[in-house]
Amino acid sequence: MSTLYLHIGTPKTGTSAIQNFLYDNGEALEKHNAIYPDFHISFGGRASAKRNGHWMAHAVYEESQAKICREKIVELAKKYEKILLSDEALYNDGCMKDGFWERELPYLKENNIELKVIIYIRRQDLYAWSHYAQLVRGPSKFTFTMDKYISDTANGKRNHLDYGEYLDKLAHQIGKENIIVRTFERECFKNGSIVDDYLECVGLEHTDDYAVDEAIVNTSDTDSIVCARRYMNKVKIWHDSNMRMTSEFTTIQNELKAAGKLRKRTGFTKEKRDAMLERYKVSNEYVAREFLKNPDGVLFRDMNTDLGDEKARFKSHEIKKIYKRLLELNKEIEEPPFTDGELKMICDSAYNHLKADLKADSFRNRVKRKLKRMLGRKK
Repeated sequence: MSTLYLHIGTPKTGTSAIQNFLYDNGEALEKHNAIYPDFHISFGGRASAKRNGHWMAHAVYEESQAKICREKIVELAKKYEKILLSDEALYNDGCMKDGFWERELPYLKENNIELKVIIYIRRQDLYAWSHYAQLVRGPSKFTFTMDKYISDTANGKRNHLDYGEYLDKLAHQIGKENIIVRTFERECFKNGSIVDDYLECVGLEHTDDYAVDEAIVNTSDTDSIVCARRYMNKVKIWHDSNMRMTSEFTTIQNELKAAGKLRKRTGFTKEKRDAMLERYKVSNEYVAREFLKNPDGVLFRDMNTDLGDEKARFKSHEIKKIYKRLLELNKEIEEPPFTDGELKMICDSAYNHLKADLKADSFRNRVKRKLKRMLGRKK
């Protein structure tokens, strides 16, 4: 019997590292009776070919192409013991959509192909920050605040951070015994490696046949970089362009890190982090006991994070330095995405948006303090 291992994320849990490894080690995988198939489908720039399960997430936009993919899997199952698919979009945009499993399960059962779903889960606050930063720097160039993101998540408008609820729904569709759950914490990985850990999930050993590069593929921006990007997103000429200057922002972040000038890593304060984790405490304990067989009910063991200070507001001069450095880097680009004048206008406008927001925040805080003093006197 052949087994289809479907890796569905979650997003921001080393999915790119796993996909790169599988894509780059096709010949080695075949030596071990496994295959990471290339379906030769273009997704119009929405996803890399390395995400070979993306056709399932959006039904390939055309059912006729999805049918071809399913037929290929049936043929591969006659030759290979393990068929490996991966796409993080399956977590939010695939597996929980109406009709998904009714569409994908029948052909597997008819052809005696076993299904195993692999899912890595990350501590909710770390996932939320990483995903929020991605939305700000991504092609859609989001402008909403982190507080708005958290509010939307709590109200079910974004993501599935209640892992217990999600896994129960998934188990109802495919059976609990067919779900492989791992926590995205390095100390929990086999040999401290996300690749070795994934290989264990699919019943393979890490041998010398494989070439491994576990360099971090998608790093999360720090709060100051996210802030700088978010305010640039408010400027129309920047927002409407397809330019993001990703490598330049990465250079700035690396320079700040090397100089020891990164203030904090995430946009969460301790209070906000604890509030989010408290919201999912019961669910996390349930997942730990039921899916990971941890009798102590502890799902995430690493609670270390560079947290912010509620009083440490963004200092405008820090963002101004980022914009200044961005302008310098723009001059070094052979074919810059913007003229010096255009980028200066973008940065100046973004900086003015930031100062306006800080001024408004300061005014609201003064009003709150004044009301608190007045209420205190009345008591």
